[in-house]
Amino acid sequence: MDTFGGCILIWFLAIVCSIVSLFTNANAANAYSLLIRHIHYIAFLYMTLFLIIFNPPQKETDITYMIAFVLLICHWYVLKNECILNYLDKLTYNKNYKLGDNPYDNDYLRVLFLDKTDLIMNICKYIWAFTLWYVMDRNLLLTHDKIVSLCVLFALFLFVTLNNFHR
Repeated sequence: MDTFGGCILIWFLAIVCSIVSLFTNANAANAYSLLIRHIHYIAFLYMTLFLIIFNPPQKETDITYMIAFVLLICHWYVLKNECILNYLDKLTYNKNYKLGDNPYDNDYLRVLFLDKTDLIMNICKYIWAFTLWYVMDRNLLLTHDKIVSLCVLFALFLFVTLNNFHR
């Protein structure tokens, strides 16, 4: 699928997720919260379905994925294990919410996956890490010095996810 078609597919799937969220969760009833969740669904689907949707590979989309992955890990680490979109969503229905108080509550996903949300998130994190490795490999970025960089990044990824995404 070409880049434009992949973007349209992700946008469409995110709209479906947003509609489900709207009808199954009272917290998503306002427009601001729905917009935040829609952006979150786009990011989640992009990170998870990248290898399926953006195939054959293109250097521009691969670079975008690598940048998105690094930004994802860094912002989780800086924001006390909380996704900025998740935090903004929580503020729409709880004005007293403090950053990092409950980073494990993925309400935007829980309306889709119910009691399997934690399992789905853990599986997705490994998909994201594999995708990063695969994208770097197919772009011939895995030279000896870059393998060390990838190992450090992957170690940070494991540190953030394993330490902070278990209840």
